[in-house]
Amino acid sequence: MSFSLIKMEGFRNFSSVSWNPHEHMNIIVGDNGSGKSSVLEALCFLCRGKSFRTSHNASVIAHGQQDFVVFGTSSEHRIGIRRSAESFDIKIDSDSVSSLSRLAMLSPLQIIHPADMELLLGSPAERRAYVDWGAFYHNSDFFGCWSSFRRVLKQRNAYLKMPVNSSMLEAIDAEFVEHSVKLNQYRQVFAEDVSDTVVSIAADFLPGYEFDFHLYPGWDAKKGLEQLIRSSLEKDRIQGYTTYGPQRADLRIMVNRQPVQDVLSRGQIKLLLCAMRLAQSTFLEKKSSKECLFFLDDFASELDQGKREKLSDYLFSLRGQVFITAIDEKETEFFQKSPCSVFELKNNLINQR
Repeated sequence: MSFSLIKMEGFRNFSSVSWNPHEHMNIIVGDNGSGKSSVLEALCFLCRGKSFRTSHNASVIAHGQQDFVVFGTSSEHRIGIRRSAESFDIKIDSDSVSSLSRLAMLSPLQIIHPADMELLLGSPAERRAYVDWGAFYHNSDFFGCWSSFRRVLKQRNAYLKMPVNSSMLEAIDAEFVEHSVKLNQYRQVFAEDVSDTVVSIAADFLPGYEFDFHLYPGWDAKKGLEQLIRSSLEKDRIQGYTTYGPQRADLRIMVNRQPVQDVLSRGQIKLLLCAMRLAQSTFLEKKSSKECLFFLDDFASELDQGKREKLSDYLFSLRGQVFITAIDEKETEFFQKSPCSVFELKNNLINQR
């Protein structure tokens, strides 16, 4: 989905802003602290119903305001988000919506921002989210399976803390294993399908390196989850949580058979991160009719001139709408080889150059 009109009211430092982005390439330039990331954050609410910068969504309400409103229109839909300290309202066209998955399905989104390094350097939860994003769009049954697994995991962890009899745990364990195996299958299928695309783009960005991506399911597949769940019951009771399962899965990424951080510089890590995000977008476009929105915050950071140009070529190849922030328009001169819109952010206003 491509937004043709975006409005923000009471969002961060913006009292009231309305602008018309380009259908494909959009460059947002402005000084540090001018609010470039906040613009992307507002767009993220339209796509996901939440921020990529904070989990405290109410904190983005402008000082002195009761709520914020973000509104976007495309050729297919109108999306409105209103958030106050007490309520959170989502409307798609004229319908009120309670599920964030409805938003996500309309507007697949990939974001690269400075804190996104955690995908490669942070906890396994970041990499599980990467795989789950792809599996969500890859298979329509994934979300239902993922939701069922989350429910049964929460129930099992609660039972582990209670003096319940073994028959009750046996019943929940059987359901836990069933959902776990299905969830892992969805993840494995997607991870295997997208890995070639990731490796191809990564090799183009970082020639001379060998990349390997392997999805660890969260347990030793040779032993089987049912056996491990049974043998770890007493340990799980003591700990109060489930030791094995998809909640412990991890996408293990190796460069020249070594951990990423032991081989690559920060600039190279950003390029690998870009390769992974671009692979998600290009894979989605090839496998479905959906186009992915792509946000890149602080485009020039960590990248030399040659790498910026190569990255810009990949971004141009995407069919979906792209939003890029930069401090100086000169940093994004590669994008002006083809039609695009450049917006200047100054004094909390967005003006097209």
